[in-house]
Amino acid sequence: MAPAFAYSTRSESAVPWEEVPRRNKALMRAVAAVVEDDLRDRIAGEVQIVAMTDVEWLREHAQDDKDRARLIGAEDAYRAAIKAVNGGPDAN
Repeated sequence: MAPAFAYSTRSESAVPWEEVPRRNKALMRAVAAVVEDDLRDRIAGEVQIVAMTDVEWLREHAQDDKDRARLIGAEDAYRAAIKAVNGGPDAN
């Protein structure tokens, strides 16, 4: 990603990842984890809003078997999306 932001490591300090000091690696991983958590929270909220809007609309307007089948599909998709965003089988 660095080149996309016109960043490059100083040549005198550049080393392969395997040679990066342990504390530097730990810092990079900690920063990435914070960013990942923030993005996951934002995405989860957006997925819940969009998916629940679809599910609620279908619940209110389902009138035949085809609509009810779409409702079941929407509910399944909602649960799968939340599970994927939260990264585990226990997501609701």
